[in-house]
Amino acid sequence: IFFAILSVSGLGEIIMNGIRYEMKMGVWGGIGFFISLVGLESCGIMSKKDCTVVSLGEVRDGAVVVGIFAIMMRVIVYGLKVPGAI
Repeated sequence: IFFAILSVSGLGEIIMNGIRYEMKMGVWGGIGFFISLVGLESCGIMSKKDCTVVSLGEVRDGAVVVGIFAIMMRVIVYGLKVPGAI
């Protein structure tokens, strides 16, 4: 209900215009980094260790190989400018 009131009253747009562009870009970058970190951890490319925050997972594992292949295919398709690549 709170967000509906913000959008209908126009107050949400006033608040968004009050935030600097650099701050918005920083927040977007942080959210993107967090989502990619969660994705890399879920497919096993990154893993948690006791001595470090993140480290490289077991590269010979099947899920890791599929994850690396999927990332490489995504980069190739994006580089070829295929519509709907990302």
